[in-house]
Amino acid sequence: MLLYHFILALRSILRNKVPFFINIFGLSIGLASCIIITMYVNYELSHDGFHVNKDRIHRVIYESFRRGEISQFIPWTPAALSKDLRDEFPQIESTCRTMDGSPLVSYKNTDISLNKFSYVDSAFFKMFSIELLKGNAEDVLNKPFSIVLSETFAQKLFGEVEPLGKFIELEKNHPYLVTGIMEDLNKNSQFEYDAVASFTTLLKTKGDSVMVNRSNWNYQTFFMLRNASDIDQVQAGLMPLHKKIYGEDVDEEFEPHTEQLEDIYLESKVVGDFFRHGNKTMILVFAIVALLILGIACINYFNLFLAQGKKKQKEFAIRKTLGGSSGNILKQSFIESLVILFLSLGIAFSIVELSLSPISEALNVKLSPTQIFSLENVMAIVVIFSFALLITGILPSYLLSKQKILTVLKGSLQSNRSIIFRKSLLIFQFAVALVLIASTLVIYAQLQYLESKDMGFTGEGVIILNANDKLVENYTSFKTAVSSVTGVESASFSNQIPGRGGSTQGFKVEKNGQEEDYGMRSICTDHDFIKTLGIKIIEGRDFDRTLSSDSFGAYIINQRAQEFLDLQNTVGNPFRVWWSAKPGKIIGVIEDFHLTSPRAEVEPLVIYLRPSWAQFLSIKIDGRHSQTLDEIETIWKEEAGGFPFDYAYLNEDFKRVFTSEKRLMSLFGYFSLLTILIACLGLLGLISFVIEWKTKEIGVRKVLGSNSNAILTLLTGEYLRLIAISLLLSVPTTYFLMNQWLDTFVSHVAFPYWTFFVAIIFIIAIAILTVGYHSIKASNMNPISALRYE
Repeated sequence: MLLYHFILALRSILRNKVPFFINIFGLSIGLASCIIITMYVNYELSHDGFHVNKDRIHRVIYESFRRGEISQFIPWTPAALSKDLRDEFPQIESTCRTMDGSPLVSYKNTDISLNKFSYVDSAFFKMFSIELLKGNAEDVLNKPFSIVLSETFAQKLFGEVEPLGKFIELEKNHPYLVTGIMEDLNKNSQFEYDAVASFTTLLKTKGDSVMVNRSNWNYQTFFMLRNASDIDQVQAGLMPLHKKIYGEDVDEEFEPHTEQLEDIYLESKVVGDFFRHGNKTMILVFAIVALLILGIACINYFNLFLAQGKKKQKEFAIRKTLGGSSGNILKQSFIESLVILFLSLGIAFSIVELSLSPISEALNVKLSPTQIFSLENVMAIVVIFSFALLITGILPSYLLSKQKILTVLKGSLQSNRSIIFRKSLLIFQFAVALVLIASTLVIYAQLQYLESKDMGFTGEGVIILNANDKLVENYTSFKTAVSSVTGVESASFSNQIPGRGGSTQGFKVEKNGQEEDYGMRSICTDHDFIKTLGIKIIEGRDFDRTLSSDSFGAYIINQRAQEFLDLQNTVGNPFRVWWSAKPGKIIGVIEDFHLTSPRAEVEPLVIYLRPSWAQFLSIKIDGRHSQTLDEIETIWKEEAGGFPFDYAYLNEDFKRVFTSEKRLMSLFGYFSLLTILIACLGLLGLISFVIEWKTKEIGVRKVLGSNSNAILTLLTGEYLRLIAISLLLSVPTTYFLMNQWLDTFVSHVAFPYWTFFVAIIFIIAIAILTVGYHSIKASNMNPISALRYE
């Protein structure tokens, strides 16, 4: 019996090729979109979820305040905090510190720059579920100058040579013994290291100051509890521990907190921790859009089902008259829908496999076809398939089986209720398409605004390079050599550059004869930072090489800091960084510029001289880029100890902060096109059935004197009215949603109302083109042929 129904379903599909193609196309795209976004959502939500001890692992972060106003969360701690935690809290089983870097690795004649590297404690492989392919987790990182390489990096560095027991050099300075090989971290993890070295190495290279100097906050501190439920006790004891270490009178505007490992990716408020962070809003938006695409494909199916009612209802009415039961009719229609859905699902899997690689690259995630069959994704696909089956199979079959035989055979096939329902579905389709198109255009307008906005510095013609230890040690000679190159206007070493964030430090400001504490962002640099980046000085002066007092006691602040400090006379006011006992003063005020992201408000900023802390080198060059860069590279190779000459232009590097917005705009654009394509295919199929219903009406109108233009207006006017209604729904929806999105930027474009006009014109043009062919054909029909219809 089941085979009989299956054969009937195939015959029905082959008799209705156009609806079959439209349904297969729409459902395949809809299911593929849902599967891909389901994989993306599950990937994002499961970040670092593979660690066995994930519920017991936390890290210490600090919340710094500005006079009671929240400033930022920072992940940096002193190295000594690790021992403090173990001594103070018996609930803590182990701790692990990390300090990221990007050293040059050398083996014989091979030099490779390590972009993902960290010094870690010996507990690293016991705390985190990272598999060691070679070596013993108990001792691979116990000794100084021990290093563990990832499998791929070891292959790149050693080739076919066995790496264990071999010595490699970091920064062409210290030999490190390869004690282990770890798995490649292709999982969705924060710890994507190509190599990790023993933390005890730092104790050897930097001396006891690493543990003694509690003002050196350059490390992240993770800890693992004995029981996950003990976290409240540890959290409650962190502030007392902080006061115990720094004194009872410690500034309470600096408060320690804990952050669970699994929360770092999506929930963390921390900035500048070298970790990737996800976007919960983007996850939600993509999930909703995928469901909308599938929903529109299902609506097409439902609409075409209703449109074919004239044939289908008569067929099933006759079958009922001949003794067919409602159950068999329901089963027949359901199997037909099931066949179409399974075919669509098969095609969807092929689409997923072909498109997963470019989509993964666009989303900056690691998705592979094998992940489709993970438990979470399989369960989600079952739910999606069931949802589609409900709309395309069960609901239409149920409505069909409830038709009265006499009503159908008399020809009363289209009730007012079904017509209104069908039009409502079309309105929904048009509304979704309008929202997506208008939203894409709003995102585009905001990106154009941000890219053309004056950020307060000149990034054009400024190249940036990572400054390694050797360059920083000899920064004076290197700057002298680079500055002598024709085409180089200036060069500067600094620990921060625009777009890469900035650390927060405490500063002591004299007000009314007393020192007060303030927390502000800071940049440590040399004398030429402001000149190199083209930052405007609006009060006071720049750093002066001829004044030795500038080296340890001169500070330049931005306008926002000037407002924040509320000083009567800014320039010359006593001022110093909290860890320095030497008196200093403010020597200048610069124009505000964006240090982190244009999303964020410009924060109070202090710049002072400390070139020995530099991490970046900025070089301002004129238009003769090619020749100038060649000469700079020659000097670099002589001075940088084999470190690769990898540079980027500052203006392009700063635009990395727009990456998520560009990704959002691109994907919205793709989804908009898919939505419009699916909706228009459905409309194309629907109009052919509508004109079939109106054949006799068209003939009568033509006999009574209507011309082709009037008939064309009659047929297209109905759809223009539906677009007008969808416009009333989509405009306020888009305005509300995109205003919410624009408000996440401190500086944003005024709402671009022109986006609505572009979206409307585009939708109307597509709709007219879609229905135009059939409408013109119907309006030019011979009335005699129309009146002979049926």
